[in-house]
Amino acid sequence: MGAAIALDNARWRGRSSRARGVTVMQSENKIFEDISKVATAAMGTMAGVGREVEAMVRTRVREMVGGLDMVSREEFDAVRTMAATARAEVEALKGEIAAMRTTETTGSAPSA
Repeated sequence: MGAAIALDNARWRGRSSRARGVTVMQSENKIFEDISKVATAAMGTMAGVGREVEAMVRTRVREMVGGLDMVSREEFDAVRTMAATARAEVEALKGEIAAMRTTETTGSAPSA
């Protein structure tokens, strides 16, 4: 009779451990699923924080550069264009002056 009870106990334990194994596997999957959800949410939050920090840094840098009397790119390009035009005009005037000097030294009077 003792052997029969031991056999029944082994069968009961076997079924119980199998049933318990399925439950353990399901709970482990649920734990991994929950961890995955938390990690995904944390990554989304960190990406948002990163964008916010980048925007704040850009604002601070603009404020600092604005205080340094720096010009914008558009203003710089406009002044550069004006300088190039002025240089071209100076070169043309130098040519006219040189032509006047040569006519003056040759003795011909410029016609008015």
